[in-house]
This record gives sequence, structure tokens and C-alpha cells, in this order.
Amino acid sequence: MIKNGLIQRGSAQKPRQSLLLSCFRLTLGAIEKLSTMARRCQVSGKQTGSGNTVSHSHRKSRRKFKVNLVTKKVYIADENRYVTLRISARMLKTLNRIGVKSLMRKYGQDIKVLAR
Repeated sequence: MIKNGLIQRGSAQKPRQSLLLSCFRLTLGAIEKLSTMARRCQVSGKQTGSGNTVSHSHRKSRRKFKVNLVTKKVYIADENRYVTLRISARMLKTLNRIGVKSLMRKYGQDIKVLAR
């Protein structure tokens, strides 16, 4: 029986929200896996776009423009450690040109947030 947003079972009363959340609990490893599976650049935030494929006769059909992601281990000299990044090929080119710290500063990212 539901009364005032609470589920009543005998003498025990539980909020409806906590009952739903208990059904969908994820382990920390599963959450990390879900967050790394998105096709998104970790530095710039560039992600899959959509548009049209245009044929010779100018018929249009929908398509996706996927980001060219590269998994790259980057050495951070200040912290004496390596960090694995999933970044776009364009950001990799920029990273090689201007360096890790200045690239993170330019896009408002914090190096300490990145996984160890």
C-alpha cells in the first residue's frame, strides 16, 4: 500500500525512491566502465555529431560523424606519472605542439582530476 510517498509493508515503511535505487545499484567498476565507453574526447568534449549523406542526385539520408578517438598514455613531469587519455586526433596534434599543462589550462581541465 502506498501512502504519502511511502510504501507500507506491515510495520516497516520505506521511501519509494530508496526502493527503486536499491534495484539499480551499480558497482564502482561498472560506473567507471560506463563513463569510459562514451565516444567523447576527455579534453575538448568533442562528441559524435549527426548530419546528412548526400548522394549524386542530392537525396539525403541521416548519418553520424564519429570522433577519431585515440587512447594515448601521456607523461606528466610535475607529478612523475603517466595518465591514459582518450582524446581526439586533433587534440593529440595540439598536445604534441603546446604540451599537456597548457592544453589542460586552455580547455579548463584539471590534471589532478584525471585517473591515476
